[in-house]
Amino acid sequence: MYKSEYHISGMTCQGCVNSIKKKFSSDDRIISSEIDLSSSNLKLQSTVDLKPENLNNIIKDLKNYRISYKNISSPGISNKIKISSENTTEQKKFTPLIISLLIITLLALVPQIRDGFNIEEFMKSIMGYFFVIFSLFKLLNIKGFATSFSNYDLIASKLPIYGTIYPFIELTLGICFLANFGLLYVNVLTLIVMSVGSIGIGNSLKRKEQLECACLGSSFNLPLTPITLIENLIMAAMALYMIIKLI
Repeated sequence: MYKSEYHISGMTCQGCVNSIKKKFSSDDRIISSEIDLSSSNLKLQSTVDLKPENLNNIIKDLKNYRISYKNISSPGISNKIKISSENTTEQKKFTPLIISLLIITLLALVPQIRDGFNIEEFMKSIMGYFFVIFSLFKLLNIKGFATSFSNYDLIASKLPIYGTIYPFIELTLGICFLANFGLLYVNVLTLIVMSVGSIGIGNSLKRKEQLECACLGSSFNLPLTPITLIENLIMAAMALYMIIKLI
C-alpha cells in the first residue's frame, strides 16, 4: 500500500472537495482520500504509485483543479502510531454530530421530566429540535450544503434547486412540530423526505462512495456513514408512528 501527499490548487469550497473525492472514489487504484480545504492538502492511500499527472488525469473533467507535489512513504505495513492518530482524527469528526444529538435529546427530555413522560410529545420535541438545529447548520452555507447534498440525494442530484430549499423545508417542519401545527401533514411530509433521503444514502453506502455527509451542512468534514442512514430511518419511523396515532 502507498501513502502519498499532494497539493491541490483551485479549490474554493467544500463542494470542490466533494467533487474531487467523488472522482477518486470511482478509481479502483485509490483506497481512500482525505482532502483538507484550508491547506489544500491531499492524502491518498493507493495500491500503486500514483504520480500527480495520474491524478490530474482522473479529475480532468473537472478542469478547475491542479494536483502537484508528491511525498510518498514506503509501501508495506503502515506505521502504527500514524494509523492510531488518523483513527483518532476520524473519530473527532463525529464530535459535532454527537454533541448536537445530545443537546436535542436533552431539550426534548426537559418537559418530560417536568410534566411526566409522554412518548408522542417526546417524539414531537425530538423531531422539532432536530429539524431546527440541523437546518441552522445548513443555512450557514446554503451553496456548500446544496453541492454536498446533491452528491447522494435522489431529488437534489436531478433537481439542484431542491438542495437550496431543503434547509428551509427542515426549518419549517421543525417549527411546525414545536408549535403543534398541522401535525398530520407535517408527519406525512417528514416521512416522505426522510424515506427518499434514506434511499439516496443507502445507494451511496452500497456503492462504497466516499462522500461528505451534509446533515450538518458544509461547515464540518463529516463522512457519509451508516450513522446518517440510521438517523433518517429513525426520523421516518417516528413520523410513521405519529401518523398512525393521528389517523
